[in-house]
Amino acid sequence: MSKKIVGASIGNDIHVAGLLNFLNLAKKEGYEIVYLGGAVPIEKLIGAIVEVNPDFGSYKLSALVKNH
Repeated sequence: MSKKIVGASIGNDIHVAGLLNFLNLAKKEGYEIVYLGGAVPIEKLIGAIVEVNPDFGSYKLSALVKNH
């Protein structure tokens, strides 16, 4: 049975290059990868975690701060 990783960029984050590089390296090491994409709603991520039951999760969250 292979180990599983769920990967996603959450919130408004659409920058996934680093995450994809990490997931590709993990796949080469024998991990089963579940990639959800960029700008994933947190509810979708939680649902995937419950469904997949990963050994490890890789999530990226970026915050946008507006100056008023």
